[in-house]
Amino acid sequence: MSIYNQQLEGTKYELVEPSYLTTVLLPTCFLYHIDFTAKKTDVADAPEEMFFAELTTTNKVRCVKFCTSKGPKKSISGDKNNGCCYCKFYNVQHPRDGGFKAGGARLFRKE
Repeated sequence: MSIYNQQLEGTKYELVEPSYLTTVLLPTCFLYHIDFTAKKTDVADAPEEMFFAELTTTNKVRCVKFCTSKGPKKSISGDKNNGCCYCKFYNVQHPRDGGFKAGGARLFRKE
């Protein structure tokens, strides 16, 4: 959350609960897809939001490649990997509009 919070101006989030994690060994790195819940720290009775993050580890250096809120936890269906071949047997919630490495023919996301 600290890296996500550094990118925001104003609102800050705190971790509520980690959820699912997928770890994949790729030729160039370890890839992690993680989902978790967090809530705004400066809003009384803030609802929990579902987040998705993609991290990599190369030569023992971990990098956050992508982190986004998917909206209120109550609005998440519970079964959406949205095309990620790495997570098809896991319940990691992925963003609908992409932005993550989905596997398959290419290692890197399309830009």
